[in-house]
Amino acid sequence: MATKPTRKKSQVSQPLLQREVLRQRLRDASSILNRPPLLLADAADVLHPRIFISYRRQDSRAAADYLYDALARRLGDERIFLDRSTIRPGQDFPKAIQDAIRGATLFLVLIGPRWLEAKDSKGHRRLEHPRDYVRREIETALQHNITIIPLLLDGAGVPPKGKLPASIRPFIYQQAHVLPWNQGVEKIAKVFLVAEEQRAQREAAEQAERAKLDLAGDATAAATSRSQTTRASFDVVTGVMQRSLLRQGFKVALDPNDIEAVMLKFTGRPLAEGFIFADLIYVIDFLGLKALKSRRRYVARSFPVSGLNGVPAQLALGRPVLAGVKVFNSWWDKSVARTGIIDVKKDAALSGSIVSAIVGWNPAEQTPRLLTPWPTFGKNGLVWLTRAAAEQCIESSELRSIEATLKPVPYTQKKEE
Repeated sequence: MATKPTRKKSQVSQPLLQREVLRQRLRDASSILNRPPLLLADAADVLHPRIFISYRRQDSRAAADYLYDALARRLGDERIFLDRSTIRPGQDFPKAIQDAIRGATLFLVLIGPRWLEAKDSKGHRRLEHPRDYVRREIETALQHNITIIPLLLDGAGVPPKGKLPASIRPFIYQQAHVLPWNQGVEKIAKVFLVAEEQRAQREAAEQAERAKLDLAGDATAAATSRSQTTRASFDVVTGVMQRSLLRQGFKVALDPNDIEAVMLKFTGRPLAEGFIFADLIYVIDFLGLKALKSRRRYVARSFPVSGLNGVPAQLALGRPVLAGVKVFNSWWDKSVARTGIIDVKKDAALSGSIVSAIVGWNPAEQTPRLLTPWPTFGKNGLVWLTRAAAEQCIESSELRSIEATLKPVPYTQKKEE
């Protein structure tokens, strides 16, 4: 009769035994840790854990494993980031670390007896190296204002300020916790739940504020796919006027060719030579644009805006802001296509000028969202400008808010119609 083969203890590695002991301690922990996981987000958040565990493998690898398991049982493993448990095979390790920290609500630093003095193969303290992973993790958390909780293990104390690199010294002023496992994990979970609720309220408030100042809505861009910048700039003007009318409850389709014809008649200058912003404002304010399949004309009723700081108030009233914008060759960098954000670049050369519309505002950073004449540029024609880029590119003297309306018709002309 065959017998089931047995495995000798010597065949089991010490790290595996140590991990199994920790798992058993977890299974035997208090009923607090035996509660079902508390899930706080939908499936989309699985890719964005909110608690980041930072540890040094020479110092607290086993404790990090145990803490991960304990918090996962309490909050759900999709909420916890531990490099060896979370990062997938083949994933970019440094990028995964940075992304996880930026998206975290809590950043836990496990500090054991060897954390401060851990050395590399040459006998140098790891913390002295600018590329040390633990140091870089803490630096990133500090840069992004993530809540940091130092967790002291096995009798370790708070590291002396003088023995820390200047870039990470601020973290020692965060309230540290000695970690008795059962009560400690529950305390961390409670801190996380409170911080997560505060974060959700803050993000909801920011989103509501942005929505109030964002007139682009779900539309892609008002500009059509015409290749010539002058015609595309006219498309921005036409689209902004239509959007203004729509927000007032009037669904009006303006003739996209009319503004071109009126500008040509008014200036006598071919489109290839461009146009003057002041001429454009005169045309849309006093001559107006013709509606499709109608003799009615609509005027922009534009109003001068006193610089960038005056833009949010106009957007809050539902009025997009036309702007004369200088374009630099750095706009075509790959980073802009990837991020949809334009920043100032040294030695960038001026390429020309366009008419765009400011259709959104980030109140936290005081930056504008710009609708450009190019539907394939940025994010469907929409880009964000950093504050520095906005001040460099947007002509403050060429800012006009738009509140389109039907052009008044004299009584005599009405009778003729």
